Amino acid sequence: MSSLRVRLLLATVLVAAVAVLATALLSRRVVTSELNRYVFSRETVDLVPVSRALDQHRARTGSYAGSEPVLALYADAPGRGLLLADLEGRVIAASSPLFRDARVEATLAGQLRILTGAGLVLELKTPPQAVLYRAPGKPAARLVATPEPDHRASPSPPPLLRRVDRGLWLAALIAIALGASLMGFLTARMTGPIAALTAAARRMQSGDLTPRVTARGNDEIAALASSFNAMADALQQSTAQRRQLTHDVAHELRSPLTNLRAQVEALQDGLLTPNAAALASLHEEVTLLARLIDDLQQLADAESGALRLATGPVAVRDALAGAAAGFQARAGDLGIELVVDAPADVTAQADAVRLGQVLRNLLDNAFAHTSRGGRVRLAARPVGPRVEFTVEDSGTGIAREHLPHVFERLYRADPSRSRATGGAGLGLAIVKQLVERQGGTVGATSEPGRGTRISFTLPAA
Repeated sequence: MSSLRVRLLLATVLVAAVAVLATALLSRRVVTSELNRYVFSRETVDLVPVSRALDQHRARTGSYAGSEPVLALYADAPGRGLLLADLEGRVIAASSPLFRDARVEATLAGQLRILTGAGLVLELKTPPQAVLYRAPGKPAARLVATPEPDHRASPSPPPLLRRVDRGLWLAALIAIALGASLMGFLTARMTGPIAALTAAARRMQSGDLTPRVTARGNDEIAALASSFNAMADALQQSTAQRRQLTHDVAHELRSPLTNLRAQVEALQDGLLTPNAAALASLHEEVTLLARLIDDLQQLADAESGALRLATGPVAVRDALAGAAAGFQARAGDLGIELVVDAPADVTAQADAVRLGQVLRNLLDNAFAHTSRGGRVRLAARPVGPRVEFTVEDSGTGIAREHLPHVFERLYRADPSRSRATGGAGLGLAIVKQLVERQGGTVGATSEPGRGTRISFTLPAA
């Protein structure tokens, strides 16, 4: 009973059975009522003998009261009753107990409406009726032939109704069988992908991230399968990135620690003189380790939302000039032309300290990949409600297959992760997080041998 397919099938059969049975019962009631009305309206009822018997009863007793036996004697046809009402519509006598406290009303359309004491209403279109007279020209009562409500004279349904019952029951069984078959087919198509999803999810739970499911059609199940595949791809990619991150962090930490260990052991063994040059080398390695740890901590804070920002209006030209000032000496030593291009009246809504950090990271990256005689351009311009910043160099460029990954943590195009070809691979990842935390976007375009252009946008103040 725990199977979704079985439960859906049983629910469909139950709903179909209730609906068909309700329809069958209502149809039988309507057919019975209309059949009785039709048969009754087609009958020719002779009320003359009844009228004479009632007149004789009145002559003997002085009134029509107590004439129920007379009406019961003549109300012997199946499905027919008789009632006698005065001129005000009150029933004097009736062959059926149901009509003995009733009232008879004539409608504007010439029909008769009988209202019983039990709250039932019986409308008769053209009932056989006769008027009884106390004296010539003086009507005394009205005699009406009605359908007999209790059918005591007809204990079993007529053959036509029996055939109707058989047809209704047969139609009900066929409808239920067809509904169950159709629902079985639909549930098989619906639960098949769900079963495949369940099996794939269990394999992923056990550590296998390779299973995927086939999405067919455009319905909700297909959307669920597509979402599952996208989730599995993201999880597999995240797992691979986590493993690569662990490997890259270990590699980045191993190099300075190895250098430190080797130099300290050389000092201990007396192979290296503890002079200013040796101490400067040790300090450089310690500084590299501290910077790597600080970058990792800052990146973790930015990704988790723990990094606090103090945003406000920032003069864009001053921010660019301040960032470029720290690289003027480096540009002169390397023979690289450093250009700053920004309007004087543009302001951005940003954290001034973090904006300067972003610009310095991008400039450091540009100088690291630009050879002597090259050019680095730092620019900004308003673009609608935002300000676009650009750091463009004429360096070696980035290959197409590496370009989508340049903003990932610890990503290096050089698989050997040599220090001569770049840093730890955290600079652009920090840039992306800092820009997005300030409500901006960042992107990169490049062509190998022709330089790289990294741009980001921030809201204008």
